[in-house]
Amino acid sequence: MLISQEFFDKSVITQLELDLSSTEANYLKEEFLDNFSSKYIMPKEYWSLKLELANYFWSISEEQFCFNLCNSFVLKGIYHFYYDRKYEEYTSDGFYRKILHLPIYKFGLIHPSDFQDYIKNALLYPNKHLEKFYKKYDENATSPLPADLLKRHNEMKELYQRIKASENDLEKWFSLLCEASDRKFIIHNIEYRIGGDLLNKRLWKIYIKYLKDENDFHGLFHLYSKYCRFFLDDFEMKGEYETEVKKHGKKFSVAWAEPFEFESSECWDDVYDREKNANPNSAYISSLSQCIAKYIKIGFQKLTYNELKFFIGSGNVELLEMFDSKITDGNYGNVTLEDILKLVPKIRYFQMTEIECTSKTAEILSNFNFQNKIKRLQLIELYGAPLNVQAFKEFCIKNMDKTFGMTLDFQEGSVTDEFCLSFKEAMEDKKYFFEKSIHRMDIGIGIEW
Repeated sequence: MLISQEFFDKSVITQLELDLSSTEANYLKEEFLDNFSSKYIMPKEYWSLKLELANYFWSISEEQFCFNLCNSFVLKGIYHFYYDRKYEEYTSDGFYRKILHLPIYKFGLIHPSDFQDYIKNALLYPNKHLEKFYKKYDENATSPLPADLLKRHNEMKELYQRIKASENDLEKWFSLLCEASDRKFIIHNIEYRIGGDLLNKRLWKIYIKYLKDENDFHGLFHLYSKYCRFFLDDFEMKGEYETEVKKHGKKFSVAWAEPFEFESSECWDDVYDREKNANPNSAYISSLSQCIAKYIKIGFQKLTYNELKFFIGSGNVELLEMFDSKITDGNYGNVTLEDILKLVPKIRYFQMTEIECTSKTAEILSNFNFQNKIKRLQLIELYGAPLNVQAFKEFCIKNMDKTFGMTLDFQEGSVTDEFCLSFKEAMEDKKYFFEKSIHRMDIGIGIEW
C-alpha cells in the first residue's frame, strides 16, 4: 500500500491498488496510472511510482521521444500538484518552480547565461538557498548587485524566516507568502503544499479564495475541477463550481476523461501548452525570418551547418548553449569545434556537447581573436584527435576573461588519463591565469557536470 488508510478509504484508490497489484508488467502499471490520472487527481506517491516506471521506459526510448515523455510527465505532474524534484538544477529544463524549501542538487547556473533572469528567479523570492545563490552570483558577476535588488534580496531572506516559522498556522503562512508580491511564488508554493497534503481542505479553500480575490476565473475553474476530482463526494463544492461556471455563460474546457455536464473536453496537449507558456525559461527554436539574437540555446535538434548559421551567423551571439544536438555539414559529415566558434566573434559563454576536434583544432583556435573575453567555456564529450595542449593554452591566454571558468570533458577512449593530467598541469600556470580561474578548470574523461 503506497498511501495512508485515509486515502485508501476512497473506492477509486482501492481499485487502483487492486489493479497495480494484479500485474508485474511495468507497462500495464503505467497504463493503470495513466488511466487513473486522466480521471482523478493522483496522490504524489503514485506519481513517484510512475516516475520510477517511466525511468525504465525512457532508458530504452529514442532520445527525442524520451525528451517529449519527460516534458509531458513534468507538465502533467505540475497540473496534479506534483513537483518532487530531488535533483533540481536551476533553470535546467524550463520547468523551474519558485519553491520555498526545494532541494537543489546543483546550485546556480552551470553557465550564468542571463543574469537578469538569474537574479529574478534565484535571488528575489524567499527560499532556503538565498545565501548560496547570492554567492554564485557574486562569483560570476562583473558588477555588484544593484542597490534596489540587494535591498529586495535581504528583505526576502528575512521574509523566508518568518514564513518558515509560521508553517503550522496556514492562514498566517499564506498571508506571508503574499507579502513577497510575487504571483508565481504564491501559486507555486500553495500548489506544492496542497500536493503534499491533499486531504487538507483548508489549503484548497485558501487557494480558492485567493483566485477569487484575484479575479482569476480560469485558474479558479481549473482548481475547482481538480478539487472535485479528489473530493468525489463533496457535492456542495461541485455545486459552487457549477454556479461559478454558469455565471460566465459557457461550458469550461477541461482535459479530464469524464467531464461534468457543465464542462467541455480539451486534450492534454492544450494543458501542456498552457504550462509551457507559464514557464518562460523553456527554450524552443522558433520560426524566424532573421535571427540577430545575442543569447541562443539549442537542445535536442539535428541541424545542418547552414541552418546553424541562420541562428548564430549574425556575429551578435554572446551566449551559445547547444546540448544533445547534432550539427552536420549537409552531407552527414561532422562539423568541428573551430567551424562553430568562428561564427561567434562576440562570444562570452559557450557550451556544446559531442564536439569533434581535429589535429589542427587547437592551432586554428590559437589564431582566433574574439571581440569579447570568454567568461565560460564548456566542451562536453570532446572526441576525435587530441588537442594540442600548448596551442590550446595560447588560445586561452589570448581570449579568456581573467576569471574565466572551463570544462573540457573528453569521451572515453579519445584520450588517456595521463593526457588529461598533463593538460591540467599545463593550464595551472599562475603566470597567465588567476588562481580563481585555475580552480574553475575541470579537465577529465566522463566528467559529471
